[in-house]
Amino acid sequence: ESGEAQYPADQIQVISIEALDDSGWGSAASVYAALELAAAAKPDVVNMSFAGWNTDANAAIAEGIVLIQEQCPGAALVAAAGNQGVDVAHVVPASLPGVIAVGACDENGEPLASSNYGQRVNCWVEAGSTSQASARQSAFLAAGTTAIQSASDETDAAEGQTASDDNADSGVYA
Repeated sequence: ESGEAQYPADQIQVISIEALDDSGWGSAASVYAALELAAAAKPDVVNMSFAGWNTDANAAIAEGIVLIQEQCPGAALVAAAGNQGVDVAHVVPASLPGVIAVGACDENGEPLASSNYGQRVNCWVEAGSTSQASARQSAFLAAGTTAIQSASDETDAAEGQTASDDNADSGVYA
């Protein structure tokens, strides 16, 4: 056994929905529309590698999160904590209930100075930005979801592997 989990491509569905323009800017309405499309796809994991200020102008983002939570119970909602170096409570979607807020850290597990921080950050992932960190955490969760689903199909679930079994040195810090 190689020590690495193998997940056939046909077991992981990945869809990409663009909400921001080529320069990384978008509106709350464009993000809501993307979240609406994501909810229709019934995903196990939703990665949101962006952060916007938690203002009334971005209320549609919170509405999109609620929509996914209602239509896709149990889906993991993963969001970048943001790269402004402020408390994550000031940004959406990472500050919203039910969202896994992911901060970026260095190889020693120390948060990057640019990474948003605070009690709402659920985990730190080794990456150059919180966008990279949330994407990595989403992939980690997607692989774990597939492994758990595969293990539950086996007659002896004890033989199943989870992503955490095979990625003990994954660069994810809780």
